[in-house]
Formats: sequence, structure tokens, C-alpha cells
Amino acid sequence: MINLDFPLLMLLGIFAVFFGISFLFFLISSSKKDKELSKLRQEISILKGEIQQDVQPNTSTKSHAGMQTSLISEQLKKIEHLENEVQRQKDKVEEAKFVAQEAVKVKYDFLSNIKEDLLSPIKTIIAYASILSKNIQSEKLNRYAKDIITSSEELLKSISNMVALSKIDAGNYDIQENAVELAFLFNGIVDEYKHVVSRKGIEFTLDIDKSLPESLIFDAPKVKAIVENLVSNSIKATKKGYINIYVRANGKDIAHNTMNLQVIVEDSGTGIQKEDQSKIFEMFETEGLGLALNKKVAKLMHGDLTFYSEYGKGASFILSLSNVEIVLPSAEDEFHELDINFAQIAPEGASVMVIESDQGCVDTIVESFMQSHVRVVHFQTPREAIEELKKVKYDLLFINIDILTTDENAISKVIAKISNAPVVTLTNSNIKEFDISEKGAKIVAHLKKPLSRRELFKISIKVLNFPEMLKNIV
Repeated sequence: MINLDFPLLMLLGIFAVFFGISFLFFLISSSKKDKELSKLRQEISILKGEIQQDVQPNTSTKSHAGMQTSLISEQLKKIEHLENEVQRQKDKVEEAKFVAQEAVKVKYDFLSNIKEDLLSPIKTIIAYASILSKNIQSEKLNRYAKDIITSSEELLKSISNMVALSKIDAGNYDIQENAVELAFLFNGIVDEYKHVVSRKGIEFTLDIDKSLPESLIFDAPKVKAIVENLVSNSIKATKKGYINIYVRANGKDIAHNTMNLQVIVEDSGTGIQKEDQSKIFEMFETEGLGLALNKKVAKLMHGDLTFYSEYGKGASFILSLSNVEIVLPSAEDEFHELDINFAQIAPEGASVMVIESDQGCVDTIVESFMQSHVRVVHFQTPREAIEELKKVKYDLLFINIDILTTDENAISKVIAKISNAPVVTLTNSNIKEFDISEKGAKIVAHLKKPLSRRELFKISIKVLNFPEMLKNIV
């Protein structure tokens, strides 16, 4: 591959080293200042203690009292001097922090301008090299043209990664969460790389855990970029064997409608040498900026990027995302209703209470259970519902989540004291928007309005026909 010697790359490298040294100096300086402040505070504390001892009532002579007063005066002056020194050191630390923040901003502005200046000429290089590669008959020259394209694209990627890293440091890197269909996202990644992998004769598979919900809420472009980078690294490291992507659940919180997601990219490539493993996520090491950026972005998404590798036997990189919200299906998501038989639910009978003011929602529940042996009682407000719960045992409660969580989960806590019935919330919003108390009623599921009869059926048959399954719900 041709190595392109760009002066601007050297400039970028020098700038990065200079900034790194400056930042390291700031950290060392801040540490020293902290130690100095701590020492000064200890001296002040000791002096104050000595003063308190000296001012205790005693029967000393007047001359001794005069000496004591003089000593106290000197100590007070020393304390005042030390307190002034503490303030001076604090001001220095604040000034150093401000300088560091300005340095981060300057770095971000510089790299952004560099990217804009380089974008047009590099794209021109790629365009002309592409034309040459299609028209040159010589196999050797054709290969050179393709190397120019590859090197130019890698250069653009490196500059983009540097800008992204500086953007994170400057606190300007936003996470945009939206509903994502898992199968669509990960099948798209596989389709993008399968031709490259097949040319190398490598087995490439995708395994999505069937227990996962169809859709989750997270930043799809950023997750896609991380997984693509991991797959790309695996392709480079693997000459034969396999590359597998596993999408797994790693724990679920039913009450808060969240789960932990893991995406594992596993290969049978060269692996990572032991001496390189400790610095794998450092900038300019091993795979360049990609892994360092991926690690930081994963942490911004309340996750992490870790790995396991045995040299010569491949590597596994694990992207973990915590507390990812599950998308609740509603009637709006359904193109048609399947033939659902609610008569299968609780054939021996059951009692269900609905606490909800949305009449359309109530009608869906009542009408659905009309063909079953389930008795449905409806209350628009919680006051009468609570009085009823004190007298009658119910098998399942459907409650508007706003009613349940208002006033610091007051209704939820009251219900928990008077009834052990499982609760299914009814909501228009994402569950993450609500502060759900762990000490409140036992939430076993959520339904989004307008209610899907299919989801209502699935949840009801699980709760009323197989109540022993609820024992394992978190």
C-alpha cells in the first residue's frame, strides 16, 4: 500500500503531541496544588486547635497572660496568612482549569477547520483515482490507484475520528436516542460487509437472541459505527476462519421497562499480544483512533467497550449498553389483528381492575375480556379503587402510569400495602420519563396506548394463566 506523506498529517501529529503534553502538565500541576491545599488546611486546623488550648481558663500570672495574648495574636496572623494562601492556590487551580478548557476548545476549532480544508482536495483525489482505476490497463498501476483511494479514505476517517474525540472532550457530543428495529440494524451491517468477507473465504454469521424485543431505544448511528469498526478490524485480523456477531440480552428490569444489551464481535484472527492489551483503547495505538473513540462513545451511551483475546486464537469485543428502554408496541404499529381468543385467559375465572380515565383504553380492555370468564371492574380515580382493594382481592390491576407515580409514587405505595396483585401500567409516554419507586406496587408489564389487543392478550395470559412465572420478574 502507498504511504501518502502529507505535511498536514505531520502538523496534526505535532499538535496532538503538544496538546497531550500540555494536558499532562495540567494534571500534574493540579495534583500538586491539591496536595498543597491539603497541607495548608492541616496547618490551619492544628493552629486553631492550639489557640483553643491556649485560651482555656487558668491561674497564670499577668506576665504569662501577656505572653499568651501575644502568642495568640501571632498565631491568628499566621492563620490569616495561610487562609489567604489557600484562596490564592484555589484561584490558581481555577485559572488552570479555564486554560485547559480553552485549550480543548482551540483544539476542536483547529481540527474542525483542518477537516473542512482537507475534505475537498481529498475527495478530488479519490474521484480522480477512481477514474484512473477504471481506465488503466496495467494491473500494477491499477493497484496503485486503488491504494490511493483506500489511503485517502483512511485519512478522512482518521481526521473525522480526531474531530469526534475533541468534540467529546469539549462536551459537545450529543446522543440522539430513537426507536430502532434490531433485526433491520444488524442485518444491514452484515449486508454491508458480507461481500468483502466472502471474497476472503471467511464465514460470517449474525445471531440475534430470540428473547430480545423487536425494537429498543438507543442511538442507532453511533452503535452502527462502533460495530462496523469492530467488524472492519476483525476482517483485517482474520485470514481464515470466522467472524460472528452476537446480539444478546444481559439482564432486564421489567418495572422500568429497560434491559441491558450486549453486541459481541468475535473472530478467529491473529488476536492481540499480551503486551498490547493494556493500551488497546489508547489513542494512536494498535487500531489508531477507532477503538479510543468507540470506548468514549460507548461510555457516553451509559455503556462500555471491553474485549477478550488470546494471541493467535482471535478476539472478542463486547459493546455493552445499560438500561436501554424497550419499545412498547401499540395498536398504531399493527397492520391487522390476528384471530385472538380471549376465552383462553383464566378459564376458571379471575378479577381485573382498571384505574384509567381514558375511555377508549378502558373500552378496549372491557370488550376484549367480554368473551372470557374474567370480571372487569373500572374506576376513573384512585380513591374509590383503593377502597375496593381493601375489601376485595383482585388478580390483576391495569393502572394509568401517571396515577401510579404522581406525588412520589403515593398511590403505588398505598396499593403495595393493601394488595399483592400484579400491576400493568397504561401509558402514552416512554417509561424512562417516570420515576418509578422500588417500594411501590409490583409492576409486571407495560402497555402503550392506543392498546394493542395482541399485547393485551400476551400479557394477560402470562399473568393470569401462569402466575408462577412472575416470581422471576426483576
